[in-house]
Amino acid sequence: MNKILSPNRVIKHIKRKITRKDLINLELPEELPDLKIKDKIPLYFENLSEKDENKIISYADKILKNTVNLFNAHEVDLGHEIEWDKDYLNNSKWDKDIFIFDIKTSKKRDVRIGWELNRLQFLPILALAYRITNDDKYYRKIKGLISSWKKNNPYPYGISWSSGLEIAIRSINLIWVLIILDEEREIGELVKSVLYRGGCFLDEITDLNLNRNNHRIGEYSGLLHIGLIFENDEWIEKGLSKFESEIEHQVYEEGVDHEGSLNYHKFVTEFLVLSKIIVNNFGYQFNSSVKERLSKMLNFVEWYTFEDGTAPNFGDSDDAKVLDFLVDNDHTFLLGIGGYKGAKTNGWWKILRKRWGKDILDNKQYFRFYEKSGYFIYKKKGTYLFINLGLTEKPELYGHRHNDVLSFILRSYGETIFCDSGTYSYQKERNKFRSVKSHNTLSIDDLEHNPLPDKRKFSMDEYYSTVKDRIVQEREEKILLKAENLAYKRINNPIYHQRKFIISDQKIKIIDEFDLHDNGLNITYILKEERVKKSEESNFWNYELKDKEFEVKISKTLKQTMQETKISENYNQKRKGFRLILKPEIDQNMVKTTIYLNKKLCKIEI
Repeated sequence: MNKILSPNRVIKHIKRKITRKDLINLELPEELPDLKIKDKIPLYFENLSEKDENKIISYADKILKNTVNLFNAHEVDLGHEIEWDKDYLNNSKWDKDIFIFDIKTSKKRDVRIGWELNRLQFLPILALAYRITNDDKYYRKIKGLISSWKKNNPYPYGISWSSGLEIAIRSINLIWVLIILDEEREIGELVKSVLYRGGCFLDEITDLNLNRNNHRIGEYSGLLHIGLIFENDEWIEKGLSKFESEIEHQVYEEGVDHEGSLNYHKFVTEFLVLSKIIVNNFGYQFNSSVKERLSKMLNFVEWYTFEDGTAPNFGDSDDAKVLDFLVDNDHTFLLGIGGYKGAKTNGWWKILRKRWGKDILDNKQYFRFYEKSGYFIYKKKGTYLFINLGLTEKPELYGHRHNDVLSFILRSYGETIFCDSGTYSYQKERNKFRSVKSHNTLSIDDLEHNPLPDKRKFSMDEYYSTVKDRIVQEREEKILLKAENLAYKRINNPIYHQRKFIISDQKIKIIDEFDLHDNGLNITYILKEERVKKSEESNFWNYELKDKEFEVKISKTLKQTMQETKISENYNQKRKGFRLILKPEIDQNMVKTTIYLNKKLCKIEI
């Protein structure tokens, strides 16, 4: 069983395999090979709607003024001279001259924020604006930004060269700039050394990364992209075979990424879709197993997205993307560019929207259970329910998982009722947002399902929260789900907890059964909206949504607390939410929650 290595431990391992001198002396050939891009890729950005064109030009005009959007949430003025080594959200800088192995984490700055800027994901936006308008100001800005980046990011120093994944994403964005411009010369010559250096680095480093996670998928995708445009047979062969191997290893046969995060499933799927486009257009093919995985991965995207195409937070979410499609949290763009169900994309930005009531219900499928990953999804008559029924065996990696076994997300007619708290930051309050108390499930005192170490932010000391007796059955127009969480079997006085869901049209019943206890047991529900008020009755809460009245009536046998908490919908951003905590009496061994849903009212009785 492999635990994910922290970034520092990865670097220590790599340093044992490759020396500082080896990296510094990674020489480029005197004459770099020519780029092979022109006329290779169909122009996916053609036939854009006027709305899409205006959206692209509007953002491109901001980029002209050095204003960019980070993590779909933070509009940042980078200043007259861009400081590429700066965490703009925390106003703190790294030493741009520090060797990549010597970079240390700091509470003052978040390397994830620094990496986001150095991915250069705003350059394809400028390239698109140039193709739409033929205005040289966008072309000149591309050249100026690339020149500035090269000048201030010498290899192998600073944060921009400190991660193979970041090199891969930056390289893919530069390649797509050339694809959009359909040129190999002026800007091609400007980026050629950066791309070739990236290929050399990825060729040397990627095999040394022991973590079989999204980083390895991204790194081999980057190597494959670079190999194709330089017609480097060695890089193509290695990138293609290793990329296929990682997809087959990291994506379950049912089409779900193994890291326990919907955002990272989207991230990995995007790498695969973009790699498929460039591989096919250069005359190569993925094997049949990878093609089948892609079809199932896109099917999972269709199922887990809301009716508006956006996705719930589940597991880690740092708003990671490969290219910026200007779609914010909408994951269904993947269905269009991925050719899902024969989709033909008229434009780079076209989104193929799959509404709940059409493709799913026409086939009389309104729920889907993904057995290997433990995810259950229900979509019917305006109700969306996502449940983590848990894993029957320990996962290979824990790094992006949260303590969320038997937790769920509920949405009714476009309004989120119970949500996940999100991620917020990998640097600040990391374990608070991963904690069991930040999810809609049962906890005991301050004991986590799985221990969360303070210093190793991408680890769990052990994984205890496997489940047993997991059942999914359809009975007389009802669906019965149940599973027992084994997390608290490890304590001196083991606690049994089984959660059961009974789902029917516009009604959901949740039954928590547990051993008698010493009153340290809590059931938590996370509420997204801020408008919560208590009625004169001590056991009644009113929770106002935009277009829906929401009532919560709680049994007087339960001690209840409504606490203000924080939820995060985008990386490095948080806002107010509420945590409803229910504490059973000592002699209770069951709590029943019944949820009634319709267009105007959500009523909950506990």
